[in-house]
Amino acid sequence: MGVNVKGGVWLVRELEDGRYESLVSDAGSEKIRFSSTEQPSILSIGGSIHDGVSFSFGGKYLICFPDGTASFSSENLGAWENLALISYETFQWFLSADKQGWFDCITEEKISFQSFRKQDALTYMDCGAFSYRLSGRPGPVIVSGEQSTQAFIFDSFQRRRNIVRYNPLVYFCVFGDDEYYQCCALALTSLRRFGLYEGDVFIVADRDSNETLSFFPEDVHRNTHIVQASDADHLFERYKIFEHRIDGYSPVLYLDTDIIISSDINGIIKKAAFQDGFHLYREAAGEADLIKVTQWDVIANWWGAWMIGREGEIGDLSFWRATSGIMLFSDLPATHRMFETVCRVGKLTRRHEIDWFGDQPVLNYVATQTEMVDIELLKDKSLNSAYVDHFMSNRARFLMHISMGVGEGKKKFPIMKELFDTLSA
Repeated sequence: MGVNVKGGVWLVRELEDGRYESLVSDAGSEKIRFSSTEQPSILSIGGSIHDGVSFSFGGKYLICFPDGTASFSSENLGAWENLALISYETFQWFLSADKQGWFDCITEEKISFQSFRKQDALTYMDCGAFSYRLSGRPGPVIVSGEQSTQAFIFDSFQRRRNIVRYNPLVYFCVFGDDEYYQCCALALTSLRRFGLYEGDVFIVADRDSNETLSFFPEDVHRNTHIVQASDADHLFERYKIFEHRIDGYSPVLYLDTDIIISSDINGIIKKAAFQDGFHLYREAAGEADLIKVTQWDVIANWWGAWMIGREGEIGDLSFWRATSGIMLFSDLPATHRMFETVCRVGKLTRRHEIDWFGDQPVLNYVATQTEMVDIELLKDKSLNSAYVDHFMSNRARFLMHISMGVGEGKKKFPIMKELFDTLSA
Protein backbone atom coordinates (compact mmCIF):
# COMPACT_ATOMS: atom_id res chain seq x y z
CA MET A 1 0.00 0.00 0.00
CA GLY A 2 1.07 3.59 -0.54
CA VAL A 3 1.39 6.20 2.20
CA ASN A 4 1.32 9.84 1.10
CA VAL A 5 4.29 11.78 2.45
CA LYS A 6 5.88 15.11 1.59
CA GLY A 7 7.44 14.85 -1.85
CA GLY A 8 5.78 11.59 -2.91
CA VAL A 9 4.72 8.27 -1.46
CA TRP A 10 6.09 5.40 0.61
CA LEU A 11 5.24 1.85 -0.48
CA VAL A 12 4.46 -0.33 2.53
CA ARG A 13 3.52 -3.99 2.83
CA GLU A 14 1.93 -5.84 5.73
CA LEU A 15 3.44 -9.19 6.74
CA GLU A 16 1.45 -12.19 7.93
CA ASP A 17 2.55 -11.56 11.52
CA GLY A 18 1.13 -8.02 11.40
CA ARG A 19 4.46 -6.20 11.02
CA TYR A 20 5.05 -3.60 8.30
CA GLU A 21 7.98 -3.12 5.94
CA SER A 22 8.74 -0.19 3.63
CA LEU A 23 10.27 -0.29 0.16
CA VAL A 24 13.92 0.73 0.17
CA SER A 25 16.11 0.80 -2.93
CA ASP A 26 19.27 2.36 -4.27
CA ALA A 27 18.71 4.75 -7.14
CA GLY A 28 20.90 2.72 -9.49
CA SER A 29 19.34 -0.66 -8.66
CA GLU A 30 16.39 -2.25 -10.41
CA LYS A 31 15.73 -4.70 -7.56
CA ILE A 32 12.91 -4.30 -5.08
CA ARG A 33 13.85 -4.54 -1.44
CA PHE A 34 11.79 -4.03 1.72
CA SER A 35 12.96 -3.34 5.25
CA SER A 36 11.40 -2.59 8.63
CA THR A 37 14.48 -0.75 9.89
CA GLU A 38 15.86 1.31 6.99
CA GLN A 39 14.59 4.70 5.87
CA PRO A 40 11.77 4.26 3.30
CA SER A 41 12.38 5.46 -0.23
CA ILE A 42 10.17 8.31 -1.41
CA LEU A 43 8.68 7.47 -4.82
CA SER A 44 7.27 10.04 -7.19
CA ILE A 45 3.68 9.43 -8.22
CA GLY A 46 2.46 10.43 -11.67
CA GLY A 47 -0.11 9.62 -14.28
CA SER A 48 -0.05 7.11 -17.11
CA ILE A 49 -1.26 7.01 -20.69
CA HIS A 50 -3.78 4.32 -19.68
CA ASP A 51 -5.73 6.38 -17.10
CA GLY A 52 -3.81 4.94 -14.19
CA VAL A 53 -0.84 5.95 -12.07
CA SER A 54 2.88 5.41 -12.20
CA PHE A 55 5.54 5.26 -9.48
CA SER A 56 9.12 6.24 -10.19
CA PHE A 57 12.37 6.39 -8.25
CA GLY A 58 15.75 7.55 -9.47
CA GLY A 59 14.43 7.98 -13.01
CA LYS A 60 13.10 4.43 -13.22
CA TYR A 61 9.51 3.19 -13.17
CA LEU A 62 8.04 0.55 -10.86
CA ILE A 63 6.79 -2.35 -12.97
CA CYS A 64 4.87 -5.41 -11.84
CA PHE A 65 4.72 -8.97 -13.17
CA PRO A 66 1.92 -11.55 -13.29
CA ASP A 67 3.71 -13.76 -10.72
CA GLY A 68 3.39 -11.00 -8.09
CA THR A 69 6.97 -9.77 -8.25
CA ALA A 70 8.06 -6.23 -9.12
CA SER A 71 11.17 -4.26 -10.08
CA PHE A 72 12.30 -0.88 -11.39
CA SER A 73 12.90 -0.33 -15.08
CA SER A 74 13.71 2.54 -17.41
CA GLU A 75 11.48 1.00 -20.09
CA ASN A 76 8.00 2.35 -20.78
CA LEU A 77 5.13 0.69 -18.95
CA GLY A 78 3.11 -1.83 -20.92
CA ALA A 79 -0.65 -1.67 -20.94
CA TRP A 80 -1.01 -4.67 -18.64
CA GLU A 81 1.37 -3.02 -16.16
CA ASN A 82 -0.88 0.01 -15.74
CA LEU A 83 -1.32 0.62 -12.01
CA ALA A 84 -4.54 1.75 -10.30
CA LEU A 85 -5.35 3.11 -6.84
CA ILE A 86 -7.77 2.08 -4.12
CA SER A 87 -7.51 3.38 -0.57
CA TYR A 88 -6.45 0.87 2.05
CA GLU A 89 -9.47 1.81 4.18
CA THR A 90 -11.85 1.17 1.28
CA PHE A 91 -10.20 -2.14 0.42
CA GLN A 92 -10.50 -3.32 4.02
CA TRP A 93 -14.16 -2.32 4.01
CA PHE A 94 -14.86 -4.40 0.89
CA LEU A 95 -13.04 -7.38 2.40
CA SER A 96 -15.32 -7.31 5.46
CA ALA A 97 -18.57 -6.26 3.71
CA ASP A 98 -19.78 -9.83 3.13
CA LYS A 99 -19.35 -10.87 6.76
CA GLN A 100 -20.95 -7.66 8.05
CA GLY A 101 -23.98 -8.10 5.79
CA TRP A 102 -23.86 -5.07 3.48
CA PHE A 103 -26.27 -4.97 0.52
CA ASP A 104 -26.69 -2.78 -2.55
CA CYS A 105 -30.06 -1.00 -2.41
CA ILE A 106 -30.75 -1.14 -6.16
CA THR A 107 -29.94 -4.78 -6.88
CA GLU A 108 -30.62 -5.96 -3.28
CA GLU A 109 -27.54 -8.14 -3.81
CA LYS A 110 -24.99 -8.77 -1.11
CA ILE A 111 -21.68 -6.94 -1.49
CA SER A 112 -18.86 -9.47 -1.53
CA PHE A 113 -15.29 -8.89 -2.67
CA GLN A 114 -14.35 -11.50 -5.28
CA SER A 115 -11.06 -10.48 -6.90
CA PHE A 116 -9.13 -7.89 -8.85
CA ARG A 117 -9.30 -8.33 -12.60
CA LYS A 118 -7.27 -6.99 -15.53
CA GLN A 119 -8.97 -6.28 -18.84
CA ASP A 120 -6.47 -4.92 -21.32
CA ALA A 121 -4.95 -1.88 -19.58
CA LEU A 122 -7.82 -1.43 -17.14
CA THR A 123 -8.13 -2.76 -13.60
CA TYR A 124 -11.43 -3.84 -12.03
CA MET A 125 -12.49 -4.92 -8.58
CA ASP A 126 -15.25 -7.53 -8.80
CA CYS A 127 -17.74 -7.47 -5.92
CA GLY A 128 -20.39 -10.01 -6.72
CA ALA A 129 -23.24 -8.44 -8.71
CA PHE A 130 -21.20 -5.43 -9.81
CA SER A 131 -17.63 -4.28 -10.46
CA TYR A 132 -15.66 -1.11 -9.87
CA ARG A 133 -13.12 0.24 -12.30
CA LEU A 134 -9.95 1.40 -10.56
CA SER A 135 -7.76 4.17 -11.95
CA GLY A 136 -5.77 7.14 -10.76
CA ARG A 137 -9.02 8.82 -9.67
CA PRO A 138 -10.28 8.82 -6.06
CA GLY A 139 -12.88 6.09 -6.27
CA PRO A 140 -14.51 4.07 -4.96
CA VAL A 141 -14.86 5.80 -1.59
CA ILE A 142 -17.11 4.69 1.31
CA VAL A 143 -19.12 7.55 2.83
CA SER A 144 -21.00 7.08 6.12
CA GLY A 145 -24.75 7.63 6.24
CA GLU A 146 -26.93 9.18 8.93
CA GLN A 147 -27.00 5.88 10.81
CA SER A 148 -24.38 3.16 11.21
CA THR A 149 -26.30 0.71 9.02
CA GLN A 150 -26.35 3.07 6.03
CA ALA A 151 -23.55 4.22 3.73
CA PHE A 152 -22.83 5.37 0.20
CA ILE A 153 -20.21 4.41 -2.38
CA PHE A 154 -18.83 7.33 -4.37
CA ASP A 155 -17.10 6.27 -7.58
CA SER A 156 -15.38 8.03 -10.45
CA PHE A 157 -17.24 6.07 -13.16
CA GLN A 158 -20.66 5.29 -11.64
CA ARG A 159 -23.41 7.17 -9.89
CA ARG A 160 -23.54 7.10 -6.13
CA ARG A 161 -24.73 3.78 -4.74
CA ASN A 162 -26.81 3.53 -1.57
CA ILE A 163 -25.90 0.54 0.57
CA VAL A 164 -27.36 -0.86 3.78
CA ARG A 165 -26.16 -3.25 6.44
CA TYR A 166 -28.75 -5.92 7.15
CA ASN A 167 -28.72 -6.52 10.90
CA PRO A 168 -32.35 -7.01 11.97
CA LEU A 169 -33.89 -6.78 15.41
CA VAL A 170 -37.29 -7.96 16.62
CA TYR A 171 -38.60 -6.77 19.97
CA PHE A 172 -41.52 -7.47 22.30
CA CYS A 173 -42.71 -5.68 25.44
CA VAL A 174 -44.19 -7.74 28.29
CA PHE A 175 -45.51 -6.73 31.70
CA GLY A 176 -47.84 -7.87 34.42
CA ASP A 177 -49.21 -11.30 35.27
CA ASP A 178 -47.79 -14.69 34.27
CA GLU A 179 -50.36 -15.04 31.49
CA TYR A 180 -48.75 -12.16 29.58
CA TYR A 181 -45.32 -13.78 29.92
CA GLN A 182 -46.78 -17.07 28.72
CA CYS A 183 -48.23 -15.27 25.69
CA CYS A 184 -44.82 -13.71 25.01
CA ALA A 185 -43.18 -17.13 25.25
CA LEU A 186 -45.51 -18.50 22.57
CA ALA A 187 -44.96 -15.45 20.36
CA LEU A 188 -41.15 -15.74 20.63
CA THR A 189 -41.15 -19.50 20.14
CA SER A 190 -43.31 -19.18 17.01
CA LEU A 191 -40.95 -16.50 15.71
CA ARG A 192 -38.01 -18.89 16.05
CA ARG A 193 -39.63 -22.20 15.04
CA PHE A 194 -42.20 -21.20 12.41
CA GLY A 195 -40.88 -17.76 11.47
CA LEU A 196 -37.34 -19.17 11.05
CA TYR A 197 -35.88 -15.99 12.50
CA GLU A 198 -32.39 -16.42 14.00
CA GLY A 199 -31.40 -12.79 14.59
CA ASP A 200 -31.39 -10.77 17.79
CA VAL A 201 -34.54 -10.34 19.86
CA PHE A 202 -35.07 -7.85 22.68
CA ILE A 203 -37.64 -8.63 25.35
CA VAL A 204 -38.50 -5.44 27.24
CA ALA A 205 -39.82 -6.75 30.55
CA ASP A 206 -40.75 -5.63 34.06
CA ARG A 207 -39.11 -8.72 35.57
CA ASP A 208 -35.42 -9.59 35.78
CA SER A 209 -33.58 -11.55 33.12
CA ASN A 210 -33.55 -14.95 34.87
CA GLU A 211 -37.24 -14.88 35.73
CA THR A 212 -38.22 -13.72 32.25
CA LEU A 213 -36.11 -16.37 30.50
CA SER A 214 -37.64 -19.06 32.70
CA PHE A 215 -40.89 -18.72 30.73
CA PHE A 216 -39.16 -19.49 27.40
CA PRO A 217 -38.00 -22.89 26.07
CA GLU A 218 -34.21 -23.15 26.08
CA ASP A 219 -34.01 -23.58 22.30
CA VAL A 220 -35.17 -19.95 21.80
CA HIS A 221 -32.76 -18.39 24.32
CA ARG A 222 -30.01 -17.89 21.74
CA ASN A 223 -29.75 -14.24 20.59
CA THR A 224 -32.57 -13.34 22.98
CA HIS A 225 -31.77 -10.39 25.24
CA ILE A 226 -33.83 -9.27 28.22
CA VAL A 227 -33.85 -5.50 28.82
CA GLN A 228 -35.49 -3.75 31.72
CA ALA A 229 -38.57 -1.63 31.17
CA SER A 230 -38.72 1.94 32.42
CA ASP A 231 -40.71 2.89 35.50
CA ALA A 232 -43.09 5.01 33.43
CA ASP A 233 -46.35 4.04 31.71
CA HIS A 234 -45.80 0.54 30.30
CA LEU A 235 -48.49 1.10 27.67
CA PHE A 236 -46.04 3.38 25.82
CA GLU A 237 -42.95 1.25 26.48
CA ARG A 238 -42.74 0.09 22.85
CA TYR A 239 -41.94 3.68 21.85
CA LYS A 240 -38.96 3.84 24.24
CA ILE A 241 -36.93 1.17 22.46
CA PHE A 242 -34.28 3.71 21.55
CA GLU A 243 -33.29 3.85 25.22
CA HIS A 244 -31.77 0.38 24.69
CA ARG A 245 -28.96 1.14 22.20
CA ILE A 246 -30.45 -0.20 18.99
CA ASP A 247 -28.49 2.10 16.65
CA GLY A 248 -26.54 -0.82 15.14
CA TYR A 249 -29.70 -2.64 14.04
CA SER A 250 -31.80 -2.31 10.88
CA PRO A 251 -34.54 -3.09 10.08
CA VAL A 252 -36.37 -3.17 13.44
CA LEU A 253 -39.67 -4.97 13.93
CA TYR A 254 -42.00 -4.57 16.90
CA LEU A 255 -44.58 -7.29 17.56
CA ASP A 256 -47.28 -7.51 20.21
CA THR A 257 -47.02 -10.52 22.49
CA ASP A 258 -50.42 -11.81 21.32
CA ILE A 259 -49.17 -12.61 17.80
CA ILE A 260 -48.29 -16.08 16.50
CA ILE A 261 -45.89 -16.08 13.54
CA SER A 262 -46.88 -19.03 11.38
CA SER A 263 -44.27 -19.03 8.55
CA ASP A 264 -40.98 -17.55 7.36
CA ILE A 265 -40.80 -13.89 8.35
CA ASN A 266 -37.29 -13.13 7.08
CA GLY A 267 -38.34 -12.03 3.60
CA ILE A 268 -40.63 -9.27 4.77
CA ILE A 269 -38.04 -7.96 7.25
CA LYS A 270 -35.35 -7.91 4.56
CA LYS A 271 -37.59 -6.00 2.17
CA ALA A 272 -37.89 -3.24 4.75
CA ALA A 273 -34.11 -2.74 4.60
CA PHE A 274 -34.45 -1.42 1.04
CA GLN A 275 -37.68 0.57 1.38
CA ASP A 276 -38.31 3.96 2.89
CA GLY A 277 -41.17 4.63 5.22
CA PHE A 278 -42.65 3.49 8.50
CA HIS A 279 -44.44 0.24 7.74
CA LEU A 280 -47.74 -0.45 9.48
CA TYR A 281 -50.48 -3.01 9.04
CA ARG A 282 -53.87 -1.53 8.13
CA GLU A 283 -56.50 -3.46 10.05
CA ALA A 284 -59.48 -2.32 7.98
CA ALA A 285 -60.25 -3.92 4.61
CA GLY A 286 -60.03 -1.92 1.40
CA GLU A 287 -58.06 1.14 0.47
CA ALA A 288 -57.56 3.96 2.94
CA ASP A 289 -60.07 6.82 2.63
CA LEU A 290 -59.21 10.44 3.19
CA ILE A 291 -59.97 11.59 6.72
CA LYS A 292 -62.61 14.04 5.53
CA VAL A 293 -64.71 11.33 3.82
CA THR A 294 -64.24 8.58 6.40
CA GLN A 295 -67.33 7.38 8.24
CA TRP A 296 -66.86 8.69 11.76
CA ASP A 297 -68.15 6.30 14.46
CA VAL A 298 -67.03 4.94 17.80
CA ILE A 299 -65.07 2.14 16.12
CA ALA A 300 -62.95 4.73 14.31
CA ASN A 301 -61.77 5.92 17.73
CA TRP A 302 -59.51 2.86 17.91
CA TRP A 303 -57.39 4.61 15.26
CA GLY A 304 -57.51 8.13 16.64
CA ALA A 305 -60.70 9.57 15.14
CA TRP A 306 -61.48 11.47 18.36
CA MET A 307 -58.07 13.19 18.15
CA ILE A 308 -58.51 14.57 14.62
CA GLY A 309 -60.38 17.67 13.49
CA ARG A 310 -61.57 16.25 10.20
CA GLU A 311 -62.98 19.54 8.92
CA GLY A 312 -59.51 21.12 8.95
CA GLU A 313 -56.56 20.81 6.60
CA ILE A 314 -55.67 17.43 8.08
CA GLY A 315 -58.81 16.05 6.45
CA ASP A 316 -56.93 15.77 3.15
CA LEU A 317 -54.64 13.05 4.58
CA SER A 318 -55.38 9.32 4.66
CA PHE A 319 -57.08 7.67 7.62
CA TRP A 320 -54.83 4.66 8.13
CA ARG A 321 -56.69 2.51 10.69
CA ALA A 322 -53.35 0.87 11.50
CA THR A 323 -52.53 -1.41 14.41
CA SER A 324 -49.79 -0.42 16.84
CA GLY A 325 -49.07 -4.12 17.37
CA ILE A 326 -46.88 -4.44 14.25
CA MET A 327 -44.34 -1.75 13.39
CA LEU A 328 -41.47 -2.24 10.93
CA PHE A 329 -38.87 0.42 10.13
CA SER A 330 -35.31 0.97 8.91
CA ASP A 331 -35.04 4.76 9.20
CA LEU A 332 -34.04 4.87 12.86
CA PRO A 333 -33.49 8.64 13.26
CA ALA A 334 -36.91 9.50 11.79
CA THR A 335 -38.65 6.77 13.80
CA HIS A 336 -36.89 7.88 16.98
CA ARG A 337 -38.28 11.37 16.53
CA MET A 338 -41.75 9.99 15.84
CA PHE A 339 -41.67 7.72 18.92
CA GLU A 340 -40.62 10.63 21.13
CA THR A 341 -43.58 12.59 19.76
CA VAL A 342 -45.97 9.69 20.46
CA CYS A 343 -44.86 9.72 24.12
CA ARG A 344 -45.28 13.50 24.35
CA VAL A 345 -48.73 13.49 22.76
CA GLY A 346 -49.72 10.56 24.94
CA LYS A 347 -49.11 12.67 28.05
CA LEU A 348 -51.44 15.34 26.65
CA THR A 349 -54.22 12.85 25.90
CA ARG A 350 -57.26 12.32 28.11
CA ARG A 351 -56.67 9.29 30.37
CA HIS A 352 -60.19 7.95 29.78
CA GLU A 353 -59.43 7.37 26.08
CA ILE A 354 -55.99 5.88 26.82
CA ASP A 355 -57.54 3.42 29.30
CA TRP A 356 -60.18 2.43 26.77
CA PHE A 357 -58.33 2.48 23.43
CA GLY A 358 -54.67 2.21 24.51
CA ASP A 359 -51.73 3.78 22.67
CA GLN A 360 -52.98 2.94 19.17
CA PRO A 361 -54.96 6.16 18.53
CA VAL A 362 -51.92 8.23 19.50
CA LEU A 363 -49.67 6.30 17.10
CA ASN A 364 -52.14 6.76 14.25
CA TYR A 365 -52.45 10.49 14.98
CA VAL A 366 -48.67 11.09 15.08
CA ALA A 367 -47.91 8.77 12.15
CA THR A 368 -50.47 10.64 10.07
CA GLN A 369 -48.77 13.93 10.88
CA THR A 370 -45.32 12.61 9.88
CA GLU A 371 -46.66 11.55 6.46
CA MET A 372 -44.15 8.67 6.33
CA VAL A 373 -46.59 5.77 6.73
CA ASP A 374 -46.46 2.84 4.29
CA ILE A 375 -49.16 0.17 4.38
CA GLU A 376 -48.22 -1.73 1.21
CA LEU A 377 -45.34 -3.83 2.57
CA LEU A 378 -47.47 -5.45 5.28
CA LYS A 379 -50.66 -5.60 3.23
CA ASP A 380 -52.41 -8.99 3.61
CA LYS A 381 -49.63 -10.24 5.92
CA SER A 382 -51.64 -10.17 9.16
CA LEU A 383 -55.05 -11.21 10.40
CA ASN A 384 -56.95 -10.14 13.52
CA SER A 385 -59.19 -12.81 14.98
CA ALA A 386 -60.00 -14.81 18.10
CA TYR A 387 -60.75 -18.10 16.31
CA VAL A 388 -58.20 -20.79 15.43
CA ASP A 389 -60.19 -22.06 12.44
CA HIS A 390 -60.27 -18.54 11.00
CA PHE A 391 -56.48 -18.28 11.24
CA MET A 392 -55.89 -21.72 9.78
CA SER A 393 -58.08 -20.97 6.76
CA ASN A 394 -55.98 -17.86 6.03
CA ARG A 395 -52.46 -19.28 6.29
CA ALA A 396 -50.97 -16.71 3.88
CA ARG A 397 -51.51 -14.14 6.62
CA PHE A 398 -48.64 -15.33 8.76
CA LEU A 399 -48.84 -12.66 11.49
CA MET A 400 -51.77 -14.16 13.42
CA HIS A 401 -52.93 -11.48 15.84
CA ILE A 402 -55.24 -12.57 18.68
CA SER A 403 -57.57 -9.58 18.84
CA MET A 404 -59.78 -9.09 21.90
CA GLY A 405 -59.10 -5.49 22.94
CA VAL A 406 -56.57 -3.96 25.34
CA GLY A 407 -55.23 -6.50 27.85
CA GLU A 408 -57.26 -9.72 28.17
CA GLY A 409 -54.14 -11.84 28.64
CA LYS A 410 -56.03 -14.54 30.52
CA LYS A 411 -58.46 -14.95 27.59
CA LYS A 412 -55.82 -14.73 24.86
CA PHE A 413 -53.38 -17.33 26.17
CA PRO A 414 -55.64 -20.41 25.64
CA ILE A 415 -56.36 -19.29 22.07
CA MET A 416 -52.66 -18.70 21.36
CA LYS A 417 -51.78 -22.10 22.85
CA GLU A 418 -54.39 -23.90 20.72
CA LEU A 419 -53.21 -22.07 17.60
CA PHE A 420 -49.56 -22.83 18.38
CA ASP A 421 -50.30 -26.52 18.96
CA THR A 422 -52.34 -26.72 15.75
CA LEU A 423 -49.43 -25.24 13.75
CA SER A 424 -47.02 -27.65 15.45
CA ALA A 425 -49.08 -30.73 14.62
